[in-house]
Amino acid sequence: MYSSIKIVNGNYVIHFLSLLTADQLAGMKGDIHGGYNQALANAKPFGGRKFNNKAFGGGIGFDYQADAEKALEAFTTCWAYTVDHPEHKIEWLGKMTLADSRKHRKEGRTVYTYLNEETYNEMKANAQA
Repeated sequence: MYSSIKIVNGNYVIHFLSLLTADQLAGMKGDIHGGYNQALANAKPFGGRKFNNKAFGGGIGFDYQADAEKALEAFTTCWAYTVDHPEHKIEWLGKMTLADSRKHRKEGRTVYTYLNEETYNEMKANAQA
């Protein structure tokens, strides 16, 4: 979906759809205003605010790039697995946010992430074959 950070007039802007969980996105059912308000509530703990600009409709603005990146990581879904070395033991972690995958990295583990569930499932099937 929309997952990049745009710089608009010195603001770091993310499209609101990128700041919704999968359940929130599915529950929108065409309610754009409700979805935007939910995304805005999700972004506020990271310093997000309503961003009005003709060049970027539906945006949520941040003053700092690091804040925008943290917010985006908190709501971007990925599928992850780890490989413990030197035994090369694979642990399939499954669906999580990018922020959660970083927690596994802090534990000193190597974490591989995919933004596409199909690719993750292919890797898992090939490894188990």
